[in-house]
Amino acid sequence: MRPKNGAMIPSSSDSLVFEPERDFRGTPPWTIIVPPVLLVLTMGATLAIGLPLPVGSWPLLWTAVAVLLMLRAGMEWCRPRRLRVAQLLFVLHGVVVLATAFVTPFIAIYAWFGYMDVMRIFSGRIIYPALLLTAAGCGLGQGGGLAGVQGWPPLIMILIGVNMLIGTGAIIAERRRERTLADREEALQRLRTEQERSAQLRDELVAHARRTGTLDERQRLSREIHDTVAQSLLGVITQLEGIDAGQLSAADLTRLERAQRSAREGLAEARRAVAAMASPRLDHDDLTVALDQLVRAWNRDHAAAAEFDVEGHPRRTPHEATLLRVCQEALSNVARHAYASRVRVGLSYEHDRVTLEVGDDGRGFHHEADSDGHGLPGMRQRLDAIGGTLMVDSSPGEGCVVRVEVQG
Repeated sequence: MRPKNGAMIPSSSDSLVFEPERDFRGTPPWTIIVPPVLLVLTMGATLAIGLPLPVGSWPLLWTAVAVLLMLRAGMEWCRPRRLRVAQLLFVLHGVVVLATAFVTPFIAIYAWFGYMDVMRIFSGRIIYPALLLTAAGCGLGQGGGLAGVQGWPPLIMILIGVNMLIGTGAIIAERRRERTLADREEALQRLRTEQERSAQLRDELVAHARRTGTLDERQRLSREIHDTVAQSLLGVITQLEGIDAGQLSAADLTRLERAQRSAREGLAEARRAVAAMASPRLDHDDLTVALDQLVRAWNRDHAAAAEFDVEGHPRRTPHEATLLRVCQEALSNVARHAYASRVRVGLSYEHDRVTLEVGDDGRGFHHEADSDGHGLPGMRQRLDAIGGTLMVDSSPGEGCVVRVEVQG
């Protein structure tokens, strides 16, 4: 995992694995400005204190300062562009610092910034030689430079070892900080994901509540139609059948038959409306069971033989109620318009979608011309609301196939 502005990638092992910062814009400005200023101040302090130096050392020191400034500028420029060149410039820079430490021990103050350069430029196992070069410059300066080497060399080695440990500890601390930041970023990302999922679930619950309210309202209207319109029409039919036809004239008999036929047709339409709105519930049964019940009820009430088959492995989907309503509407269209002898209802479960087909061998129609009839607009509205598709294949005398596809 790469931190946004970090310099290392945490791994599952305890080994140090670093990724150098390539984004120049993510570098704090002070890490670029302070080292050159501190280098110049260090040389000025050496001059002000009057540190005894070998004859002819001052021109060499100021030349070293100029070289170090150019090498540092080159490192900063190459780091976000050419990392290998920046690493080479770091090595040259470290060698010049090490050589300068033999002359003035104050260079150890400036050499400390090498630890920051190591973390920004190097990665992998090569980071350890770079750390050692930086620790050597710091330790040599802290030990007094050339005088320390001539006085007691083991002290220089001890100081270099201590600086190596300090540098390694700093990098380990930085590694832990980056790991903490990475874990925090990952936790925030998980939180954002959970929030998006919660919002999606909330929307689904609202949609489900809306659908449930719609179904409940349809159930209420179904009961109202059954208890009022259907019962009233049934009463009208009973009264019409009770009229003594023998006492009527031919014209009145024709009107009576027409009234009886109209009342029966109205009752049939009312019953179809009740059946369409009061469908088998899906609360405890899946779609296959509900469709099977629907087809069985069709066979009891109609002369045309209907069959139902399922392909694939049935599973629960969020659009079962819509598929059931569309199937009811399609069967209602068959009953009113098709004059079919056979009807087939097919349900197919595929990888990422569910397909419903309702076909008949009836008289068919020009579905381009009749696209506004036969209940098709209502089907399309239902399917558009859930992102489904509706296809109708029909022609006069060739029957009709209604094909519905939804995601699920």
